[in-house]
Amino acid sequence: MAIKSISAKDARAGLPRILDDAASGQSTMIIRNSRPTAAVVPAQLAELLPLVHSIMKELGESIQLSRDPEVLEAYRRGQTELENQDIEWYEV
Repeated sequence: MAIKSISAKDARAGLPRILDDAASGQSTMIIRNSRPTAAVVPAQLAELLPLVHSIMKELGESIQLSRDPEVLEAYRRGQTELENQDIEWYEV
């Protein structure tokens, strides 16, 4: 299920509905000043957040690198060169 977005103003007025949505499994992202500011998530997901946070912290460097456009482009170029046999890979 996709995360629903709502303005902070609408969230204040619609909190009962947002809580009902969370109880039924729907997450809601609250936007203030055009930026995500908070999220209301189902309680089951909130209980997992410490575990997810620790995993993300352990993998942080790998995740950062995978989002770096230069690293991604270098990886794609390397893959293309391997596929075209422009470079050879030797296992040692």
